[in-house]
Amino acid sequence: KEFAKLDGILNAEGTYSVDAIIEYKDADKEFKIMSIPELVNQISLVEGRVPENKKECLVDADKYTKEDIGTTVKLANSNGEDITSKLSYTEYTIVGLAESPMHIGIDRGTTTVGSGALNGFIYVNEDVFELDVYTELNMTLTDAEYIYSDEYQSLIDNKIDDIEKLLE
Repeated sequence: KEFAKLDGILNAEGTYSVDAIIEYKDADKEFKIMSIPELVNQISLVEGRVPENKKECLVDADKYTKEDIGTTVKLANSNGEDITSKLSYTEYTIVGLAESPMHIGIDRGTTTVGSGALNGFIYVNEDVFELDVYTELNMTLTDAEYIYSDEYQSLIDNKIDDIEKLLE
């Protein structure tokens, strides 16, 4: 709420995430598990529906197919308690496929778990996370017309000091 009050910020939203190793097909793979955002970086539902309870999830449409809806995503036994204690459950039923504006290419990012490369993402409801504070902060700017432009980068650069002060 405080970040949204900053001049030039249109929306600010805290979200939760944790990188975990998932039993995926014939091997354990690294996935980013995230809370479903409401304001910033909204997901696009490709197939199925959004989760209605803490035991359901949306999965990466590039890694799963509609045939996977109704099956279970399970955290691998190789996850330590530092990961499993951050989530309400170790298994989630897939209820839909999603695309994310945070992952628009093939590369899904890096992680400190497993091989160091993320293979995909999973979205769950916010109340799945057993955390006291948000792990990420996403914002949009009021004057941002052309993302990935020099003007957009300049707007971001002008907000960094205000954001850092508020973080302190």
